[in-house]
Amino acid sequence: MKEGEIIQRLRSAGAIVLGKAAMTEFAYRHPSRTRNPLAPCVTPGGSSSGSAAVVAAGICPLALASQTCASISRPAAFTATVGFKPSHRRLLAHGCVSPSPSLDQFGVIAASVRWAALWAQAVLPGWQSTPCAAAQAPLCVAIPDGPLVEQCEEGAAREGFQQLLTWMRTSRAWRVVSLPCLHDLQRIKESV
Repeated sequence: MKEGEIIQRLRSAGAIVLGKAAMTEFAYRHPSRTRNPLAPCVTPGGSSSGSAAVVAAGICPLALASQTCASISRPAAFTATVGFKPSHRRLLAHGCVSPSPSLDQFGVIAASVRWAALWAQAVLPGWQSTPCAAAQAPLCVAIPDGPLVEQCEEGAAREGFQQLLTWMRTSRAWRVVSLPCLHDLQRIKESV
């Protein structure tokens, strides 16, 4: 079986392929059995969840991913990793199965912006990375605080979210701030 063009380009750049991560078959319906290493009771996201999980667990610095709707962005967001997909048709994925060619896009889930840039240099012809001072600084994440959040369902999802916030607060890559919002929620509800 011939390897896909993306794999060939990565190998040519010196990458070592460790294996295949669990993904939703054909990016459709039935999610894979994957756990979020940051919060095991919370999903690691969509069809590229296996890629996000191995990167978030520190097993590898980057993993290939595909996206039809939000299958790169959602797992990256759920696992505090970096999701990157080039512009549509920027990366022609010869040798990959594409159930929806007009929507499908291949990309990467990486441990950092630096790793995503290294991936882009390896697989995207003509890619030039430019240093960005902002990428070196911790990313600021504002977490809503107030009555709306207090109404969120108790249980595993809320617990997982709190575990993720705890991890983010101890990481040097994130600066977590509280964003007071909708303190007048009751008034808004009454006026509707």
